[in-house]
Amino acid sequence: MRNIFVAVLLLALSGCAAPPPKMSRAEYLDAVQRSYEGKSSEDVFAAAEKVLTLMDGDDFTFHHSADSVTGMRSWLVFALLIVVDGVDTWTIKAVDTPTGTNATVSVATSTASAIAAPTGGAGVSSSDSGATPGQVSGTALYDLFWARMDYMLGTRSDWMTCDQAKTKLAAGETTGNLLQICDGITIKDESPE
Repeated sequence: MRNIFVAVLLLALSGCAAPPPKMSRAEYLDAVQRSYEGKSSEDVFAAAEKVLTLMDGDDFTFHHSADSVTGMRSWLVFALLIVVDGVDTWTIKAVDTPTGTNATVSVATSTASAIAAPTGGAGVSSSDSGATPGQVSGTALYDLFWARMDYMLGTRSDWMTCDQAKTKLAAGETTGNLLQICDGITIKDESPE
């Protein structure tokens, strides 16, 4: 069963999956923006780093600017003769307001795959798909990220798990996918203490 899941994941990451749901500008902005009353941009940045570190701290590197923090996570999946590698880039921007902070998250994934095939004898040929960058579409990933941010910032009492997020997705409450947080292969996805 795990091999089937890996094969499906590899197909999805290599661009053979169904196209992401189309979102209007208003839907996209609603999914990627939040306001936190009584919180500073530094509070938001600290919470974002905690959320991403719990997701897969060993694989994230963070880059800071005056108005943003970017977390980049490189990953690699091997399955039989297929290799898929990629980089998930999370950019969180925050702007202080008189009453708190307005925050925005952007998630993009760039993937590449290589397939090796036996040619007979001892030979092997390989092909490389090249990199395929893409902005994450759909609401599920952002819904889970903001639920965890809300927990870290004290505006939510419980930590949303991947199972809870998958239940919302299956029920049609959210759209898209959760691969950048809940892939089950390359991400640890730990809960806070």
